[in-house]
Amino acid sequence: MWLKDVLSKNFPVAGPMLQEKAADLAKGLGVDDFVGGSGWLERFNKRHDICFRVLCGESASATNDQTDQWTSTTVPRLLDE
Repeated sequence: MWLKDVLSKNFPVAGPMLQEKAADLAKGLGVDDFVGGSGWLERFNKRHDICFRVLCGESASATNDQTDQWTSTTVPRLLDE
């Protein structure tokens, strides 16, 4: 499922993004009268136990290899300077 994949990668998901994806899926299924408004989004979030929160920090923005390389090359150079 698209949402599980996105959330498992710590990618931030906003309400309008969910609404747009739902509209695309409905169109692909031939549902012409789908309206993914704010009421639909609220019920979807409640049904799937999704809460939106502000993300801060950069914990998912770097890999372990990148941090290991930074620690072994950049930190010693900075300390020498």
